[in-house]
Amino acid sequence: MKVLLSVLFTILPFTLSAQFSVMAYKTTDQYNRKVIRIEIKNTGNQDLRIRNATSGPENGTILHFSTTKKQERNVFFSFHPDPTEHRKFRVIEKGKSEKVDAPLNEVSNNIPIDKDIYLLGHIEYYFPEDNERHIKEIAIKVE
Repeated sequence: MKVLLSVLFTILPFTLSAQFSVMAYKTTDQYNRKVIRIEIKNTGNQDLRIRNATSGPENGTILHFSTTKKQERNVFFSFHPDPTEHRKFRVIEKGKSEKVDAPLNEVSNNIPIDKDIYLLGHIEYYFPEDNERHIKEIAIKVE
């Protein structure tokens, strides 16, 4: 019994999905532009690494903006907070959050600002101790 519990508690952390929350809301940035701010907060007990799609929408984090709860177009947006840093991966330490602003004039092509806007897509992430890809689907209303 002790061996079984020991094995279970050894494997359990690797089988749990990352605990993080995603929020999206309208605000203004430091240049007084209207933006949609996307915030990912790591509420888990370990760091996680977000992988961005840098060469195409087939791999990595892909986020779309839409006025309905389904994807309306193929333009995608990656979670990349700092343009001067490495684009492919973004590490979010446990207990911390990262934010990125998407200017409305860049993402709102054919999206009326007076209608509800939804953030759709998926976030691809990894844990530091393994190289296994995990995906979290996103479908939230921009507040």
